[in-house]
Amino acid sequence: MIAVNDLENLRKRAKQIVRDHRAGLVTVAERLRRGLPRFAHMSDAEVLEAPFALHDAQQLLASESGFASWADLVAAPTLPPVPTQARDVAWRCYAQVFVRDVDRSTAWYRDVLGFEVDYRYGEPPFYAQVRRNAVAFNLRRTETWPWAGDPAEEELLAARLEVDDAKSLFLELRDGGAPIHQGLRTEPWGQVTFVVWDPDGNLISFGSPMP
Repeated sequence: MIAVNDLENLRKRAKQIVRDHRAGLVTVAERLRRGLPRFAHMSDAEVLEAPFALHDAQQLLASESGFASWADLVAAPTLPPVPTQARDVAWRCYAQVFVRDVDRSTAWYRDVLGFEVDYRYGEPPFYAQVRRNAVAFNLRRTETWPWAGDPAEEELLAARLEVDDAKSLFLELRDGGAPIHQGLRTEPWGQVTFVVWDPDGNLISFGSPMP
């Protein structure tokens, strides 16, 4: 049987997976589809809405480590290494953009900026993720505005997105009616950037390398 310290480490990893599922992290949805058959054909939203308990997280860790069950995993003589796929999906970062109405904001990011809505969580929703191509960030409902003043006045970016062609995207969004906070410009560090602002005053920056 694995050492007590290793067993405690496994239990902490299982509890963290449960917390990540409750927080609505899309990376957890992908892990569950790969590791647990009952989630295999679910969308991200369906996975994150589905019941998920500690014993499910324990089974996931067992499956990722090549064991049939949690009991088999803890009976192993040594703690197996963390699978590569589990390490890879953990290294992602998503900006948290604070909004007052998740339904309104997801509709705006979809209709004005051309994002897809990965999922919305809660009833009424208090958390969501929006995505366009390879970039994504989260929308988090807040009752109290987190900034002391107006972020548009203080130039506080809520999210910075790297894109292939900032100029083409700028023209597309401008012509589509997106509110432009900063027009297209070349920065001293050699990027072409522009900034839009959403209905809550969040500044979203887009940039790409100079041609």
